[in-house]
Amino acid sequence: MSLSLLRAQRFAQVSDRQATSVHRLMEDFCGPHGLEIYHQKDLAFNYAGNGTPSADISFGFLEYGTEVTVQMGDGIDHYTVNLPLRGAQTVTQDLARHKSDPAHGILLSPGQQLQVDIDRDYRSIFVTIKRPIMELALSRLIGRQAKRPLVFEIGMPLEATATASWWRTAEHYLKEMSTEGSILSYPNVGKELSCRWSVPFWCITRTITPTKSRAISSS
Repeated sequence: MSLSLLRAQRFAQVSDRQATSVHRLMEDFCGPHGLEIYHQKDLAFNYAGNGTPSADISFGFLEYGTEVTVQMGDGIDHYTVNLPLRGAQTVTQDLARHKSDPAHGILLSPGQQLQVDIDRDYRSIFVTIKRPIMELALSRLIGRQAKRPLVFEIGMPLEATATASWWRTAEHYLKEMSTEGSILSYPNVGKELSCRWSVPFWCITRTITPTKSRAISSS
């Protein structure tokens, strides 16, 4: 594993060709999940982003360099949001399939049984948000604590202006975060900005891709 860390911005750049250590790193970000790599000799994993997997919210650029399948289930305790900048991925839930490409992001809710098939050209903006952070944002919005889990629609089409704007902001944030001397190098600025995104993010996705979550309708 090759790891460089810009300490001022807590920005990590990780390159790895070992399946075991790649899987371990991704579990640090997302929680326990299955990872199948079809051509391990072609694995060229790269991650560049927030260097603290334990953070409430993390942002990064992610690619595997080869075809992989991710199996997600009850062990996941994060909301995972990503948008391919190139390549594609397909999310399968029961009999439903959701294609994700540069025009279609995805939002995966914790505790769902999902399979994500990622192609070799895939490179994405990859965001994780811990469940308590999203639930806190929801409770503030509806004025009470939700009694059931918050589950979003998986698809995030960029044809909606607000969604496209959120992704542009996320990409700019990551590029700025990696720049020496950026304002985000100040200790609390980057953390404050990323944490505040959870509330507007929930509003945007709720507006663009209405959730079927019973957390909203339960009284």
